[in-house]
Amino acid sequence: MKKAQEKLGALLGRNPGLSEDFNRCIDFSLTPEEFGAAWAALMLKHEVMTHTHFETLYKYRETWVPCYFFLRHDRFLQSTQRSEAFNAVLKRYVNPHNSILNFVKQYSKI
Repeated sequence: MKKAQEKLGALLGRNPGLSEDFNRCIDFSLTPEEFGAAWAALMLKHEVMTHTHFETLYKYRETWVPCYFFLRHDRFLQSTQRSEAFNAVLKRYVNPHNSILNFVKQYSKI
């Protein structure tokens, strides 16, 4: 994300809402399918489909988008690492101030 912000900083700054939509696309996509749909919507909404850095980011999405990374590398983690990784995912997607019902719904998605 840091590298993406460096490469896309000027573009993100010129387009209102692009930065928020970009981060939302990455952070709240729980599956590769959700990410694909959110990415396509992002590209259409902000008309940045032909921007070289976005094309490159999409090409290598499996190496930096959390929903791909977590699914792909989880099998290589030891049980402690797996637990810590899942806790990180929970913290990212579940707000501790929400109700138990909302927690269960978010947990089911994960």
